Amino acid sequence: MITRGIWYEHYGKFTNVRNYIAIVGNKKLADYEELSGYFGQKLVLEAQMMGLNTCWVGGTYAKGKCSVDISSGDVIVCVIAIGYGETEGKTHKSKPVSKLCDVPETDMPKWFKNGVVAAMIDPPALLLSK
Repeated sequence: MITRGIWYEHYGKFTNVRNYIAIVGNKKLADYEELSGYFGQKLVLEAQMMGLNTCWVGGTYAKGKCSVDISSGDVIVCVIAIGYGETEGKTHKSKPVSKLCDVPETDMPKWFKNGVVAAMIDPPALLLSK
């Protein structure tokens, strides 16, 4: 659901966010959070290809100010801020591959190492850098 409302977020680099996509899941589905992430990421990638900036927002916003009509049994999983950012973002440091898994790099299949490296450069990889 794409929504527009007065929704101000201030956390880190967010200021005056007014446009967002609410990711809503049905709690009856065992994997609603995973599905929310999968389809939310598809929206993020499409928006980025259209020249819009996006950012996943989990627990750092006021859900009460999120203007979304949801059905019984549904829950707001997260929101995706969307619009034109002041900047295009910046690179961040990630841990080296050797710190992210216990398999020595010399023993990693190529497909596995490629996946780890891809995860390191993906925007959500910020979580890996901590």
